[in-house]
Amino acid sequence: MTGQPQGSTRKAALLDESSSAARRVAPPESPYLPLAILFAAVLVFFARNLFSHAYLIPWDFRGFHLPLATAVFDAMKGTGSVLWDTSTYCGRPLFADPQAQIFYPPTALAVFLSTLFDASALVYILEWQLALHVFAAGAFTYLLLRRMGVSTAAALCGGLVYELGGFFASQTQHLGAIDGAAWIPLMWAAAWEFRQKPSRAWFVVLAVAGAMDILVGFPAIAAAAFCSTTIYALILVSFRQMRWRQYAFFLGALLSSVGLSAIMLVPAAQLALLSVARYRTDWFDGGGFPLKYITTFILPPSRQTVCDLLYCGVGGLLLCLIGIFHPQSRRAALPLVCLTALSGIWMLGTVTPFGRLLWIIVPDLIKGSCYPRYAMAAFCLGVATLAGIGLNQMERLSQRLKYAVALFVGAELIIVGSGRPMNAVDVRKDPGITRQQIDGSVERLSRLRQLTRGQPPSRIDTHKGSMAYSSTAPLTLIPTANGYNPLVLERLIQVRLSFAKGYRWGAWYEVENLASPMVAALNIRFIQSNQPIPTVANVQPRYAPTDLPGVYENLAVLPRFWIVHQVHWAETAQEAFDQIHRPDFTPATLAVVERQRSLKGEDGVPEFAGDQPLQSQPDAGATVLRYQPRDVMLSVKTATPGLLVSSEVNYPGWRAFLDGSQVSILETNGAFRGVLVPAGDHIISFRFAPVILYIGAAISASSMCILLLLSCWKRRT
Repeated sequence: MTGQPQGSTRKAALLDESSSAARRVAPPESPYLPLAILFAAVLVFFARNLFSHAYLIPWDFRGFHLPLATAVFDAMKGTGSVLWDTSTYCGRPLFADPQAQIFYPPTALAVFLSTLFDASALVYILEWQLALHVFAAGAFTYLLLRRMGVSTAAALCGGLVYELGGFFASQTQHLGAIDGAAWIPLMWAAAWEFRQKPSRAWFVVLAVAGAMDILVGFPAIAAAAFCSTTIYALILVSFRQMRWRQYAFFLGALLSSVGLSAIMLVPAAQLALLSVARYRTDWFDGGGFPLKYITTFILPPSRQTVCDLLYCGVGGLLLCLIGIFHPQSRRAALPLVCLTALSGIWMLGTVTPFGRLLWIIVPDLIKGSCYPRYAMAAFCLGVATLAGIGLNQMERLSQRLKYAVALFVGAELIIVGSGRPMNAVDVRKDPGITRQQIDGSVERLSRLRQLTRGQPPSRIDTHKGSMAYSSTAPLTLIPTANGYNPLVLERLIQVRLSFAKGYRWGAWYEVENLASPMVAALNIRFIQSNQPIPTVANVQPRYAPTDLPGVYENLAVLPRFWIVHQVHWAETAQEAFDQIHRPDFTPATLAVVERQRSLKGEDGVPEFAGDQPLQSQPDAGATVLRYQPRDVMLSVKTATPGLLVSSEVNYPGWRAFLDGSQVSILETNGAFRGVLVPAGDHIISFRFAPVILYIGAAISASSMCILLLLSCWKRRT
């Protein structure tokens, strides 16, 4: 010890295994200045979005996440339901869609705060929610480095590199990805703390952070968070900085996070199994980060680059190299170097031999949601933490100069990354669709609402038109039979293939064959087209132009609910789809029902015998008495037994009642709800009460109680 240089002793102390020992060596420093700088840097980076209504976050933020949040907004205002959204895909289970972030506290709070104003405020409050998560990412990175014994200035630098670096600059449009990436450094910090004696406090921190990462509803970023954290702990074990006993305790915390998030996970799993999401591996080959953008890790990208970025600054890269190669930082840096390298390989996906091998091993059930490119969050965090460690080793610099270096690194990242096409769009040039207008026209939106007005309103669809009409239905309040969501029900897509060409995994198919009888059966009364509807036999006579350019009315449209007296019993789902795909199918008089879902004589309602029609009466019909997202009431009148057919999607949790008594729902026309009705006047009700939600809630509540007991329990002395 006597021959060891004083500088080496201080370096060893700062990056010692025990962070408490580091705090005894280093003088106490206030954390408030670094946190204030981290917050101010985020405000400057997103200044155009946060302080001007002329700029918004583009692409998926406006066209995908905002409509989902608007559906939740309407539910909180009492004009909708978080359980069932009627505006899109002929109805969908909103509560089961993790992308809606219904159970993610920060987003739920943001939507609630927006209800204190009006719907136009929602997008700006969501932008603030996103910006605060970027700040949280920087603050948690700062915390991670401080727990490692790094000085405040160096930890600030690491926080700036992560929050202003390539991931948050280029992935801003993905609200779930940004929210999820913010929790990764806190999970890494917990893994670092598990090196010592297992702590109940850090057990709770890891469990809650992991649950929050799941609840953001972006599986790819949750995979990056959990896998990188687990690998980091394994690396610490392999370097003998963590014991297997601590590692088991660490895994218990991760398992607790899964239990806490069951309220979202359980319904989402059910929806995923019933949706086209399970078929995404049909086309997704595991490709990762585009190789053409690899140069952005070293060189500042051009302003025209509109996709992925790895750029963490010239200063950040140089400091990272110092952190890697400085001999005194090996104990803390070497595990991070290994983790960053593995994250980089993972990020490239099947481009590398290791990625191809890993892709073969990964089960098909989870392949569709594991996009390797989002491991770039872990890669950028690794670079940021190594940059902080690197600056910490520059002991010849005073603390003030280290702050100056950190500010320089942050300023460069703001100049390079802020105001780029992927994080700011001028709404004066691209107004898009909002609750108030369509492509800048208030009058067009108002007229469309007048045309579709009714109880319930008629649906709109597109033919060589704009996908925005389908993806933004919660914004426009104009229901559609289409949408754009990877969790669309598989059965509905099979129905839409009656009039479109595509694959089973598609999420958005326009109406291509306007002559298909299923266009009328889906209550599609209006078609939006950017091209004139062609004059073709059996097509043009059924579509009449409206006073709105590019909007045509389907004169043969069927109502939402109607009575038929002829049923084709299908033995399988495929047979049912084959029948409704036929060009001579007549949904106004014939329904296709799967035999496996038939009543078989129960409920006192006689079955239809084969395809034998019952006599149709001219007075048969269904009148809508009440139409709410979770509660529909109809008055049905028919002189002979019939089948009530709807264009409302069937989903587990829907129940039907005939004159107050529960009856079975038949899978009708491939994807919709149908009920057998005896002769006479009757009241039929549909109610939605998904049991799966309560199962998930019970698991989450139990996990929370166990976690609370663990945090409050004290050992006997």
